[in-house]
Amino acid sequence: VTHVGFESTAIQNPCAGVSSSLDIAGGALAYAAGVGAANAVDVALGVDGVWSVVQDLTDAPPGLGYALLDRSVMPRVVPDLIARHDVASIARYAGAMRRALASSSAVDSPRIVLFSGGLDHPSYVDHSYLAVQLGVHLVEGADLVVRQRRVWLRTLDGLEPVDVLYRRLEDPTIDPLEIAAHGSVGVPGLLQS
Repeated sequence: VTHVGFESTAIQNPCAGVSSSLDIAGGALAYAAGVGAANAVDVALGVDGVWSVVQDLTDAPPGLGYALLDRSVMPRVVPDLIARHDVASIARYAGAMRRALASSSAVDSPRIVLFSGGLDHPSYVDHSYLAVQLGVHLVEGADLVVRQRRVWLRTLDGLEPVDVLYRRLEDPTIDPLEIAAHGSVGVPGLLQS
């Protein structure tokens, strides 16, 4: 398998040199899974017998929410199969992940949001299920605003500070002010917050 690293097109210039946990004026931008780096690649076996990376999804690897959803459904659909193979439980994963995300903030009880592309995003089901399991707000670009280099959540009661932003969007879509930005699902000024 070809190793994918910093030569990947998913690593954007505005984020070069940025640590995996960005400071957001007292909060944190959780870049990966919060419990270790998350990565996904699509590979294909060529006719010559060599595996090649077809696509890397380093910036926003999908599937964690799908995996949690699948594991919650499987015992009801095929209980005998699950029992026969002594499949280990992943019930504690969401709690561990939430604690890891919370630990990236200096706030005792941080407001954590999962930043999604919304209903039109191909991984929206993944995002929404994951947000429910983590017990965090599911937000899209229109729900967030950057003021004085801080990320805020728009609520019925006004703006409330975001302490941890768990990003599930691809790099080119997170901040429309960046030169390489694609689309309008991101939050203007997010990379400068």
